[in-house]
Amino acid sequence: MSLRGCGRGTRLEALARGHLFFVFWSMRMIKFRNVLAIGAALIAAPALAQDAPAPAAKPAAPAAAAAITDAEVKSFAKAAIAVDKVNKDAGVPAADKGKKLAEVVTTAGLKPERFNEIANASGADTALQKRIQDAIVAEQGTAPAPAK
Repeated sequence: MSLRGCGRGTRLEALARGHLFFVFWSMRMIKFRNVLAIGAALIAAPALAQDAPAPAAKPAAPAAAAAITDAEVKSFAKAAIAVDKVNKDAGVPAADKGKKLAEVVTTAGLKPERFNEIANASGADTALQKRIQDAIVAEQGTAPAPAK
């Protein structure tokens, strides 16, 4: 008896196509979820500056955004991904998180103060937000996808 004769062949083929679609879609959703998590890390970024003294005067956001180079945006994206990983790591004690966050930001090529300046400037500048999001997506595209 043939599978096509009872109509099951087409169902199996559709199931296989649906499975491929599901795999493709879930990979896209994982990347989207990671971008959202990085965005949440950016919102929490001012927590890095809790131990640092407050600056005397804040520079204007548009002027600061114009001075942010592509290399700094790329370093910021690497740092934001690393900050997100540290925030999610339950093995790091809460008392050591501040030191670990400053360490991963420095490893990414930025001073923690500059990281906070870029994060604050991105809150007011949509063009800078877009540059950062593009850099994060590009950085995640080169890194292996997390296994779930």
